[in-house]
Amino acid sequence: MDKSRFLYLEIADRLAGAIRLRTYAPGDRLPSVRALMRTEAVSQATAIHAMVELENRGLVVSHQRSGFFVKPPLPKLNIGAVDNAGALPVPKPTQSSIEPSAVSIQDLARGLLRAFQTPGLLSFGAAELAANLLPSADLKVATRNALSKQGAHILATPGPHGLAGLRQAVARLLATRGMVVSAHDVLITAGETDAMALALRAVTKPGDIVAVESPTYFGILQEIEEAGLQALEISTDPKTGIDVDELTRKADEIGIQAVILNPTFENPFGCCMEPHALRAVVEAMQKRSIPVIEDDVYADLGFEGMRTRSMASFDTEGNTIYCGSFSKVLSPGLRVGWCVPGKYADKVMALQERRPANVSTLAQSTLIEYLAGRRYAKHCGRITAMFEYQKPIIRDIIKEHFPVGTTATDPAGGFLFWVEIPAPFDAIIFYRKALTAGISVAPGPTFSASGRFGRAFRLSVGRKLTPEARRAIKTLGKIAHEVQASLARI
Repeated sequence: MDKSRFLYLEIADRLAGAIRLRTYAPGDRLPSVRALMRTEAVSQATAIHAMVELENRGLVVSHQRSGFFVKPPLPKLNIGAVDNAGALPVPKPTQSSIEPSAVSIQDLARGLLRAFQTPGLLSFGAAELAANLLPSADLKVATRNALSKQGAHILATPGPHGLAGLRQAVARLLATRGMVVSAHDVLITAGETDAMALALRAVTKPGDIVAVESPTYFGILQEIEEAGLQALEISTDPKTGIDVDELTRKADEIGIQAVILNPTFENPFGCCMEPHALRAVVEAMQKRSIPVIEDDVYADLGFEGMRTRSMASFDTEGNTIYCGSFSKVLSPGLRVGWCVPGKYADKVMALQERRPANVSTLAQSTLIEYLAGRRYAKHCGRITAMFEYQKPIIRDIIKEHFPVGTTATDPAGGFLFWVEIPAPFDAIIFYRKALTAGISVAPGPTFSASGRFGRAFRLSVGRKLTPEARRAIKTLGKIAHEVQASLARI
């Protein structure tokens, strides 16, 4: 791929390095866009793109009419009395399943979703932002603007591919992830799960084998089950993601027909694959003519210094079907996602065109208005800075209040934590006891086609870490002790 297409990333990397070396100290003003245009011999668009990339990484803040400034450091943590004898360990890499298996998690997953929606429940189960973190005021303004501009036309039925303006806005957003696509390449869908369902149906038939991370998001497993497919779980490292060599071996030994991965801030581990590993997956699967479906819903939630280049950006042959949405950042209620089908466009588009329902014109028009300007980048910067600040506090609470030997992931972005409790422990019993206490979590077996991870659960902290939230995590630790003690007596 033409390296010049990523020139803005090279500029952003150099400036990020200068910030880390304190060439530019907190509060310092960075070179203006015009200065960058002169010194880097680039266009205005490239210079602006580089500065927005730094803003997305949480390194700089913009002040209207004044330029970009280095972000002040996060305040020092004051978390009270915590045992600092050693850092909370991270879980060990998982193992691949020996054979593919039919998926049967629908009942458990539906039960989880019902529990997540229980009024009055403190939810650490659903992987979504708390309502008070959503940019509601800006979205309301965007909706009013859309209604004012379009009037009655906003009630019309949109075409099956999505509004041209939103497809263009998504194409611009994907440029920040290293992808060079046109609006024509983008298909608007009813959320990301819908995009992945389209992709699966386009490249597989019932009975086919699909390789997945282990553990993997239960929504992926639900779609695999709905399509009558089999899942093959591949060894995954909580820090670096799926084992590429193992994936390649299994592809040769078993004969998989597709791969579906969440390589950037993976759900539930929160890990981020390195660029060389992304490229290796793309090249290995291209060589074997195995389509890859990329779930990239958390891409804009990376912590400071984490550049998120998509797997699809390494694919020069269109073998990767890229799926994303705004559900984890803006609002799950909008139900707007997208798919970049690559060389499978004809199949995916044909499936979409046969569907009776489309994404509402109002939701699409609202996003067109909202995505104009830098509101989205600023919003992402605010919430990721908060999640990064809260991460060590959450890990310390887990270390202090959960049973000895507990491990938890150290996510590179997002707000998800995978917690493993030493034996004896039962995640389903723990989940039910937590519900009785008014707290929801997502038990580990939900994230496995073969029912693994009976001693693990996902903790989703997409909220401010208020005193109530801290007490709830401590309560979960107490419940974990109780479950472990009761099982030890059996």
